[in-house]
Amino acid sequence: MKNRKNVNNNISFAVLTGGLSTRFGQNKLTFKIDEKSILDTVLDLIPPHFPLYIIGEKYTDKDVTAFKDIIPGLGPIGGIYTALKKIDSNYLFILGGDMPFISQGLLDAMIGLISKPGSDVIVPINKGFYEPLFAIYSKKVENTAAEQVQKGEYKISDLFEKLKVLKVEEDFWRIHDSSGESFININRIEDLNKLNEFYKKCSH
Repeated sequence: MKNRKNVNNNISFAVLTGGLSTRFGQNKLTFKIDEKSILDTVLDLIPPHFPLYIIGEKYTDKDVTAFKDIIPGLGPIGGIYTALKKIDSNYLFILGGDMPFISQGLLDAMIGLISKPGSDVIVPINKGFYEPLFAIYSKKVENTAAEQVQKGEYKISDLFEKLKVLKVEEDFWRIHDSSGESFININRIEDLNKLNEFYKKCSH
């Protein structure tokens, strides 16, 4: 990983590592291909000029600040709430730690949408569903997320119903990621074939 300088206080990246890996059969984030773990692959894809944090267990030797979930066991909304609570940026780009096919072009395009005022969340729509772990959250979402967690409501879709959501439709994101690889996560051993293909493509 390149030396990372926190030169952009407007937006930070937060990578969530709280999954249980039950379908994978072992800790998928530390699983290595070509001497690099799935988590390290994700971390290395994030542009070095943005502040970067891990939410959950660290699972890496990289020099990255990690915050454990404030309330363990809540699933993704617990990680999102922790990131909003712990990180002092106007916006947070939330990513899943098991999504190693991220398009940097799509990252940049999503960040560019921050200039459109009035949105609490900027989130892609893929096959009719939100991609909440490839989304940008305003710091203003913190109080709403806290209220929902306190009520024991853990569905991210319920959170979105309370917010102003900018939906990133397929005709936009496919310009930068034609096959939607950014949204693929590694859940099973079989998914490693995709990661092998990804490494081969990057090496050419």
